[in-house]
Amino acid sequence: TFTITLSAPAPAGGVSFDIGTSANTAVAGSDFTAKSSIGKTISVGNSTTNFDVLVNGDILDEQDETFFVNLTNVINASLIDGQGQGTIINDDIPSVVMSSVTTDFTRISPIPVIVTFSENVTGFGASDIVPGNGVIGNFVGSGSVYTFNLTPLAEGLVTADIAAGVAAGLLHTNTAAVQFRRTYDDTSPSIRITTILPNYRGWGPATFTITFSENVNNAGGGASAHDVTNPVNYRIINKGANGAVDTGTCADPLAGDDTQMKVRLVVYIPNTAVVSLDSPLPVGNYRIFICGTTSIVDLAGNHFNGGKDSTFDITVLPADDSLLPNTGFAPHVVTRLPAQPEELAYTKMGDLWLEIPSQQVKANIVGVPQSENIWDVKWLGMNAGWLNGTAFPSWEGNSVITAHVTDANGLPGPFAGLKDLKYGDQLVIHLSGQRYIFEIRNTKLVRPEITTFAFEHLEDYSYLTLITCQGFDTATNTYLFRQILRAVLVSVK
Repeated sequence: TFTITLSAPAPAGGVSFDIGTSANTAVAGSDFTAKSSIGKTISVGNSTTNFDVLVNGDILDEQDETFFVNLTNVINASLIDGQGQGTIINDDIPSVVMSSVTTDFTRISPIPVIVTFSENVTGFGASDIVPGNGVIGNFVGSGSVYTFNLTPLAEGLVTADIAAGVAAGLLHTNTAAVQFRRTYDDTSPSIRITTILPNYRGWGPATFTITFSENVNNAGGGASAHDVTNPVNYRIINKGANGAVDTGTCADPLAGDDTQMKVRLVVYIPNTAVVSLDSPLPVGNYRIFICGTTSIVDLAGNHFNGGKDSTFDITVLPADDSLLPNTGFAPHVVTRLPAQPEELAYTKMGDLWLEIPSQQVKANIVGVPQSENIWDVKWLGMNAGWLNGTAFPSWEGNSVITAHVTDANGLPGPFAGLKDLKYGDQLVIHLSGQRYIFEIRNTKLVRPEITTFAFEHLEDYSYLTLITCQGFDTATNTYLFRQILRAVLVSVK
């Protein structure tokens, strides 16, 4: 702001003049905005007025610069000093950023890094870069741009820091850089746990889960060729009449008398993929491919299983008598449980849980593996167990969930009140912030060997079947019946 001042108040008619800016070392347009006013006045009785000039800020470290404001054509007053000087003071400090063409989670080594200062600097060298879990190499550059390689020493977080004051600009030294960070990973993901079994009876699985050794890619939500939820990364091959697999890899076309079963949907809950087929596998011999040749990759781009497929051979045998899961212990008696074998470990299902609103029941859901058509649920505690091989909860088909009527401490379990539920009562599956609301449509009390209703093959809608024990017999120390409820999905909120 420039102030124009009279030596005495303006007389009758006021004082008028022309005023405008002119450049000196400061440049109009880049350093300040040129401005002029014709016939500007100081009204009668007043002795001052202001003239504002807009200064354009920048981030260049440069010398102070000046411009002028000039008065001309003064009317009704004598001009004593017709020029004022404005000084643009430099207060800019060089900043610095580090960037790379690599993204976080990378298998590239060394990692190329670009250092960019906001102006030309001197005195900057490789020793001014402090690495973490890495080694600095191939440092080159001058002026405002430098490059170096950051070679990781081990997998995990790799960093680089540039402190304040290590490089000199025109008038000031630099500010500190934001830390450069990359997660280095050169190990291929593998399968840690799967619910795929070698043998089934009656029907094979309608779903199976694959738990990977690390988080894998799903950036495209199933649309990318490398997404874990892309159905083409899973092949279920019926070996055909010759009983042999003629198709070599995921990358090969179907061969011989092989036929391929359709994968309908894949849902990913880090680090676990839940694979849903169009229908349960009928009697036959199959090979399941988890694709590494085409293929699933981790977040750093490492191909699953080193670029090779993982395969599982399964046989679905004709049905014979089997039992519904035993979901209860003796009431009022503490039962000592053996250690749970690794092969029978339950799968954590993330934020998947069951609610029975009318009974204030809330239970986390875990995946229970199937072994020779039997699901061992004795270690459920207060969890509910989704029986692997049935439809994934909330998906189309029949999803079977069980929980204890009495737990191993002899106390009521989550399904203690299952027998009291009736037609129209609601069950809620919670998953990924959504509520899948089911309403009960049918209830049955059956003997343990009667499996037809519980595992009925259902299509077109999403069904929920709950099972627990009923009718404890003290003479045999067993439950005589199974309580079964069937519900259908009515809304999603």
